[in-house]
Amino acid sequence: MTDAADPAEVEKARKLFRDFQDRDPAGSELILVGGLVRPVVALAVGAAVAIGYKAAGDGKDYYHEFENVRPTVFVNADGSQIYFVGGSYRFTDRGFLR
Repeated sequence: MTDAADPAEVEKARKLFRDFQDRDPAGSELILVGGLVRPVVALAVGAAVAIGYKAAGDGKDYYHEFENVRPTVFVNADGSQIYFVGGSYRFTDRGFLR
């Protein structure tokens, strides 16, 4: 963690990680992600296997399974925001591609 992180937010993320994973976070399991005002502390919860969503444009339901290198799922310290980081997918005019 860098000096840009709010120490209280870091501790809140560490606690949530410990409560969920039953161990302390290591390495890159706590990261800073870009926020609108300041970076946000986020904790790793696992690898994304798939994503399902309703498209804003056509309203259709879509489901995509991630293969190869799956993105890591992170959440913010209070668990109210999800982030996908990494992986070998791309989002195009046809949706998520593997």
